[in-house]
Amino acid sequence: GAQSREARGTVCFTTLELYGVTIMPPILKDLHDAHPGLVIELDLTDQRRDLAAGEADVALRAEQVSSDLGLVGRRVGSDSWTLYCSRDYAAAHARPSSAAELREHPIIGGGGEKIWPRYRAWLQRLRLESAVTMQASSGTGLLAAVRAGAGLAVLPSFVADRDPDLVRCLEPIAGDEYGLWLMTHERLRHTPRVRAVMDFLAAALTRLARSEEHTSELQSHHD
Repeated sequence: GAQSREARGTVCFTTLELYGVTIMPPILKDLHDAHPGLVIELDLTDQRRDLAAGEADVALRAEQVSSDLGLVGRRVGSDSWTLYCSRDYAAAHARPSSAAELREHPIIGGGGEKIWPRYRAWLQRLRLESAVTMQASSGTGLLAAVRAGAGLAVLPSFVADRDPDLVRCLEPIAGDEYGLWLMTHERLRHTPRVRAVMDFLAAALTRLARSEEHTSELQSHHD
């Protein structure tokens, strides 16, 4: 329609690499189809880009509250973290389902400076830090190691529940939920290029979040 012809120019979209290589590619393809006049610069990083300073236009972030002044955000879903292993690992080693059983399994730590502090606190709560046998330097490294059957890792459920190779070992800890926020700076929110991206991504991510209950129901039938 008229609006897709209006939305032209470049929009820099920033998010964790872990989201950028898993949930975002099909959504960004659809965004391109809907708004061919837009160029998306994909900035996949653990660094928190300063939207107020113009380091990026739109960000997808997992946080407990959206607190930055001058930013406008839409909560598109929630992202709790919990332990996962690969289907092959579960078939070979009997999937652990309690903290005591987990101590018998290798745990892959790391994930980079944005992921590891939150992940490490999770392991410390269950006194599992001593079970860490490998450290991955990035979130995608963590994901690759779990998929390869190297052990268990704590991953964002928003990503891991949609991965057909992974199975959940434990339910998320209550109250450990972060919101998944789509953010932009208030001075950009009405520019056609940014508004087109915000509207499209908010709708697509919300749909994905709503499909999650359905996915975890399906998963429990498969096990």
